[in-house]
Amino acid sequence: MKRITQAIALVGPLCFLLCVYSASTVPEFLFGLLTSIFCASLVALLIASACLGFVRWRKTSRLWFVPSVVCLCILICNYFTIYLGDSISDRSFKKHLTEYSRIVDSFRSGNLSCLTPCNMDSQVIAVASRPANIRDVWGAHCDDGGVMVLFLINSDVPLLHTGYIFEGYGEGSSCNKVPIKPESKLYIRPIIGQWYHFSD
Repeated sequence: MKRITQAIALVGPLCFLLCVYSASTVPEFLFGLLTSIFCASLVALLIASACLGFVRWRKTSRLWFVPSVVCLCILICNYFTIYLGDSISDRSFKKHLTEYSRIVDSFRSGNLSCLTPCNMDSQVIAVASRPANIRDVWGAHCDDGGVMVLFLINSDVPLLHTGYIFEGYGEGSSCNKVPIKPESKLYIRPIIGQWYHFSD
């Protein structure tokens, strides 16, 4: 009982911190892998402590259920770290909102243009200076005079597309009807005004 309790006390907080870090910063393959390993370890500890507690520890201790309950509570808390991570990530984005808005304004005014025509279809914008951790900037001019600008975060996680998107167009705009590349728009979360965070 003592060893498993010590293992939970070590793995639990590390898993929680890794979950918060992974959710609040640029997605990194190594930290994502470590987070998965620690979460899997925590699940294994939950199963082991519940089984051992029921079969063996309850014969010698009234607190036989405590390790498994603590383990379960940590796992539940880890589930909600995504909301804490989103909050931290949004605050960081808002601090640099001026940089993002400057690119949007330049694209809208015509000072920045796409590498290939991007009327009603998103293409890469030729941006000399991008915000930190941004790999590519995509944009499209809409038929109602609005614009869509997408900032793709530079992540090393395979097949992951995540970043920020500015949707400066109306409901009846052509930009609502054309697929936005390179992300599939599976999950979009509002941040502030016409700014959203996306991931697939």
